[in-house]
Amino acid sequence: MRLTYFGTPAPTQCCGKTLKLRVLKSAAGFYFGTWCPECGPVARESVDYYATEANAQSAMESYEQYNMAQLN
Repeated sequence: MRLTYFGTPAPTQCCGKTLKLRVLKSAAGFYFGTWCPECGPVARESVDYYATEANAQSAMESYEQYNMAQLN
């Protein structure tokens, strides 16, 4: 699986709420990014779209692990 990202962190706040990275779906497929309950999609972190939710979830977990490793 190819993992590619936009490279900038997704916004963590919108409308006074803390946003978490999550798997989202569009007409193009599954991707991961942030979602505000009031505004809808805020940012897309993945460059690619994934055919399945499971593939997007796996890519998101790898992305989070990579980011955590960069902090250490």
